[in-house]
Amino acid sequence: MVSDNNQKYSIEKIEFNLSYLARWLEANHRRRTYPLERAHYLLLNLLCEKSPQSSGALASQLGLDSSTVTRQIKAMIALDLLNRLPDPSDRRGCLIQVTALGIDKYEQMQAIRRKNVEKIFQDWSDEEKQQIGDTLEKLNNSICRNLENS
Repeated sequence: MVSDNNQKYSIEKIEFNLSYLARWLEANHRRRTYPLERAHYLLLNLLCEKSPQSSGALASQLGLDSSTVTRQIKAMIALDLLNRLPDPSDRRGCLIQVTALGIDKYEQMQAIRRKNVEKIFQDWSDEEKQQIGDTLEKLNNSICRNLENS
C-alpha cells in the first residue's frame, strides 16, 4: 500500500514536472520557425484524419469553445488552409474541409515536429519510447475525461 507521504510526493512530483514540461515545450516552440501556428496544426490534424467536419465537432474534439474554433477557422480560410462546404444535413450550417495547401502545410509541420521529437528521444530505447507514448496517451485521455466531467 502506498503511504500518504509517498502519494503526496508523487502528486507534487507530477505537478512540478508537468509545469516544467509545459514551460520547456513553450520555449522549444518559440525557438523554432514553423509553417503553421500550433492551433492551426491541431485543427488540420483533425481535418486530415476526417474531412469535412462541422466547427462544433472540431471544438468538441479540442475541448475549446465554438467561438474560439470559429475564429481560428476564419483565419485559416483567409490563408487558404481550409474552405467551407454546405452541410447536406443542415441547410443553415456548413462543414469545414482542408485544402491541398492545408494538407501540404500540415505535412511540412508534422515532419519538422517529428524530427524534433526524434532528436529528444534519440537516446531512449524503443521500449522506453513505447512506454512514454502509451503514458502520454493515457494522460491525454484522463485530461479529456476530466474536462468533460467538470
